[in-house]
Amino acid sequence: MSQFVHLPLRAALSAQAMSSLETMGARELGLFVDAFPDCRGRFMPPLRTIARECLAALTQHNSAPTPEGPTLVERLAAAMSSAGMAGTCGKSSDFAVSLGVLGTQELLSLHGTEILQSLPPDVILLHPVARCGPATVVCAVVYQVTTGAGKRSGQVLRSNSAAEFGDDFALLCATRLPGSHVDRRACAEFRALSELAKILSEMSDTSTAARLHGLASVYVTEPPCFSCVFALMQFSQLFPYVSIAVFVDGTLLRYSHATSQDTRLEPRSRQHRRLET
Repeated sequence: MSQFVHLPLRAALSAQAMSSLETMGARELGLFVDAFPDCRGRFMPPLRTIARECLAALTQHNSAPTPEGPTLVERLAAAMSSAGMAGTCGKSSDFAVSLGVLGTQELLSLHGTEILQSLPPDVILLHPVARCGPATVVCAVVYQVTTGAGKRSGQVLRSNSAAEFGDDFALLCATRLPGSHVDRRACAEFRALSELAKILSEMSDTSTAARLHGLASVYVTEPPCFSCVFALMQFSQLFPYVSIAVFVDGTLLRYSHATSQDTRLEPRSRQHRRLET
């Protein structure tokens, strides 16, 4: 653990972050909240405000998208601006692609999504995709659903990959985000949710979709971008009686646990070691 413990450096960075709150953008706020526990007391209230404004933008766009109306990105940028965050109305690189682990948990919780605090032992994240390097994001969706015709359960496992974009993505829509060249159809969460949407659509038609009930638990190794959060909302709209629960982890949050003065790893970090075995 010694290679992770840099307490004086972390304390200095945390102090610098605290002094920069007034000029900090939404993206930086999410990063610092995850990385520095000492900042959370001051940083979580404005991050919570941003999450609330962004959720309103996502909900509005999901319920009433119009070709002549504002785009999702425009709605999100306006939400960040109305939350009073600096650096959100200038360069596209200032746009917050994600609110980090704790900010995303706050947004999803406000949306009514259950936030899972641990990985169950039967979630198979020891798949080879979990050993592909630090840039790899892994998403597992464990589902149990029932219809009048019967039951089905299983697990969908996907990593981030731009290798192919097929018909699996027809049911959900990804959004390109400013300041990033990533095609958001390549995100692990979007790929996993799209595959599950395809599976569920094959179990039901328009007349039986409302009778499809169940639970989908989403486990992801890095915080979802806004495109993937929006995909979660689209999924919920397509299958309103399939409840969603989400476990979100992230590199910075694991770092903050590892560099804690309490040298015991928190449960989330111990569980995540399974991904790096």
